[in-house]
Amino acid sequence: MIVEARGNHPRAFDDALLTEAGVPVFFWPRGRMKELDGVFDVLVCQTVFTHIEAIQKSKIAMVQYGLAKEPHNYGDWRAFADLCLVYGPYSAERIAPLCPVKQVGHPRFDGFFEPGRREAARRKLGLEGETRPTLLYVPTWGDLSTQDQFLDAVLALSDEYTVLLKLHHNTTLVERGRRARVEARHVQYFGANDDLVELLAASDVVLSDYSGAIFDALLARKPVVLLQSESESRFGEKLDEDSLEYAARHRIGPVIDDPDALRGAIAEIVRDPSRFAEENDALVRELYVEGGSAVRRSAAALRALADGKGPKVQKRHLTMRKRVRAERRASIRAKVVALDQRKPLERLWARFRKRVRQLVKRPSLKARFKRYVERLPIKRLATRVRDAFGPRAAQRFLRFMSRAAPQRAGTWKLDLETRQGWFDDGRETLAVLLSSGSSLMPHLAPIQRLSAFYPELRGELATARRAIRAQNLRRAFGSPASFVAAVKKAIEGRWIGDARALVNFGRRVGFTVPKNVTKRLVAIERSLGPLRKLVAPAQANEDSGPILQCFRGGKRIAIAEDELPLDTTVEIFLPTPFFAFDETEKAIYGVVRENLRSFYEALLSREDLTIVPRLQFNWRHAVPRTRAWAVSYHTRGDYEPKRIHVQESTLFGHCSFDHQGYAGFAAHVDRPELVEEAARGVPLETLEQNFAELKTRYVVEGISKYAQSAEVFECDGPYVFVALQVTTDEVAQLAFVDMLSLLEAVARSYAGSGTKVVVKRHPYCTSPKVADTLARFEAEGLAIISNASIHSLIRGAERVYTVNSGVGLESLLHEKPVVVSGKCEYMYATTVLRDLPEDLRTLDAPFQRDRVLALFWYLRSRLWVAPLEAITARAAAPVD
Repeated sequence: MIVEARGNHPRAFDDALLTEAGVPVFFWPRGRMKELDGVFDVLVCQTVFTHIEAIQKSKIAMVQYGLAKEPHNYGDWRAFADLCLVYGPYSAERIAPLCPVKQVGHPRFDGFFEPGRREAARRKLGLEGETRPTLLYVPTWGDLSTQDQFLDAVLALSDEYTVLLKLHHNTTLVERGRRARVEARHVQYFGANDDLVELLAASDVVLSDYSGAIFDALLARKPVVLLQSESESRFGEKLDEDSLEYAARHRIGPVIDDPDALRGAIAEIVRDPSRFAEENDALVRELYVEGGSAVRRSAAALRALADGKGPKVQKRHLTMRKRVRAERRASIRAKVVALDQRKPLERLWARFRKRVRQLVKRPSLKARFKRYVERLPIKRLATRVRDAFGPRAAQRFLRFMSRAAPQRAGTWKLDLETRQGWFDDGRETLAVLLSSGSSLMPHLAPIQRLSAFYPELRGELATARRAIRAQNLRRAFGSPASFVAAVKKAIEGRWIGDARALVNFGRRVGFTVPKNVTKRLVAIERSLGPLRKLVAPAQANEDSGPILQCFRGGKRIAIAEDELPLDTTVEIFLPTPFFAFDETEKAIYGVVRENLRSFYEALLSREDLTIVPRLQFNWRHAVPRTRAWAVSYHTRGDYEPKRIHVQESTLFGHCSFDHQGYAGFAAHVDRPELVEEAARGVPLETLEQNFAELKTRYVVEGISKYAQSAEVFECDGPYVFVALQVTTDEVAQLAFVDMLSLLEAVARSYAGSGTKVVVKRHPYCTSPKVADTLARFEAEGLAIISNASIHSLIRGAERVYTVNSGVGLESLLHEKPVVVSGKCEYMYATTVLRDLPEDLRTLDAPFQRDRVLALFWYLRSRLWVAPLEAITARAAAPVD
């Protein structure tokens, strides 16, 4: 959908209109409208647009938008159309001499008379339980408006009736004085972004003057009262003696020209609403094709036009078009001449404005301070304050900096408070941040990530995301740079439909994006595959509204949250791995995507399940909206039979599916009887075969979770191996003995003995403290630091030490004794250090083959899912 950008009007569009239209909405510069020629097969418009006379390659279809103001609505500009979709016979007769027509009815009123429509509209407007008759006042704008004469009289009726005021969209846009007079009365009114049809559904009587809303009200079967005065004096370019709102006024309803007579006329029409019903019905039959299906008829006519099968443009139409085109071009040239004559004055005025702007923009001390703060590395400074004086000092520093850089400093303050678990403070910070709307655009990613911990602010986040998305669409075609930024931001916000539409449309009109951006978008679309259809409804479900977008049997449906069948409903989260493919991409993400995609596809195919798609913005945290089933990635929590936490396993190609968490957070870590129950009764040869298959794949073939170097480790004597981890990893909190303390104990225990200590740093570790410790141990001869292949390092080791690294699990496949100092998914088959002995060499830590066999049977048969057939089978299993 292309909106011709005129002045500041793009700002007037409600964010919801731009983001919930079902298709992307783009603002295109007014001076470049002719560049759309040939970009589309058909341009559909409701009125004349800039450069319409220059359109030659694309066909033009016009959609009728009103029946009032006949001199304009049936004006010669209709000759530019290759097809005009009209309401009914009356309009067809008047437009047919100018262009081909098709009678389709009024698309806005399909389904208007369905049961419950009025109740739903009144409930949305807060009129539920209101027993007084509801009056809807819809004046037009400009010289034809009688709002100035009748507004006070209409508002005075509120002592006896419920009064709704709907201002014309041009009154809210350009008639500042008239709008200000309404606001001065402290009256709540509906404006350009509010739905007239919804207001009609909620109303009992409609009051208007010369507005096209009159005829919408007649179609809605609402009694109409006309507030018209001195009509003949208003004749001109938009109203004449043949205009329906004047010529047929006595067939429409009572005509009031004196505000003092209004109350009596309203009382009479409320008492007898059928007074004009017979005349109204006859007029509606003349004006409209009724019976619904207007949307279907319109769509069929547009498809036929695009395929070259629509009504043919006649010679008389082409003759009229040629004449109108010549007149319009002559009019434009006259305007250009007039502007040229004003150029000297314009130049003088431009110099004056430039000087005024310079004076206004002269920086004050506050402005200079703000610019200085914007250049400060706030995050780095806050980190230094935290390390030197503690997290509360860092919080105070960020609170101070928020005065000058509210979004940037506020975002880092929220990050600090969330990491520290200060959720009350974080909630307050996030609420302030979200209130700034589209100003948060540069900080969208961290705000989305952190907001997962504050589900009670879901509605505010949805509003802010909607504002950012709308602003992104508004600015997209301002310049080539803004276009590229808009595509990147759409991907960041997971508005994949917007990003694809921007790229496709931009390519047609000469806007391009770097290859790496296009490549990332294509990769995301491919990774989603059939799940791509879930993204848009998942966006909608991140709002706090009561209606959820769901799928059942592969079909999209809308269900109220409190009406969901909880035992057969599954919330499925689309996590970051589906939207990565940048510097955050990891090799293991491919495994996650493949597993989740297969699992979700199988769930979607089931007729007995209701699927609620969600977006998971945080790597490790996802909060379901319901108490139904939920599937999320890299998450954990208390044991919950209806919750499935998915995580890639240490053994490449597998993912764990658990009701409590992953790795050391998995259910069997706290309940070892689950392992024993799974292996009980399984023949020993079956357990041995299972272990042998895994050993062949991961030891013999040398497959590992992370890319390994080709370096083979060789040592001239016995050694033990210490596998390090990322100190900030979630599982680090499960340590009984922390990593550096364990390393220190191992190094000191084996110092001076014939057994060496070999250490490998985690490939993603960036900790300066770990680097300093390793350098010191290597310098003192306490450890050998190696980056060789992990299998090479394990193969020659006498024993493997780790807190809870996945290397420990790989070591069990090598049939090595493993000592751990923290909870892990393989703890059942290891020796566990809950505190440090004086000498680790004396520790009894044998390889426990029976427990290892039982563990790998449980992992492979109950926790992990690798083959796609197994995933499909799990998804197809009955819900129990």
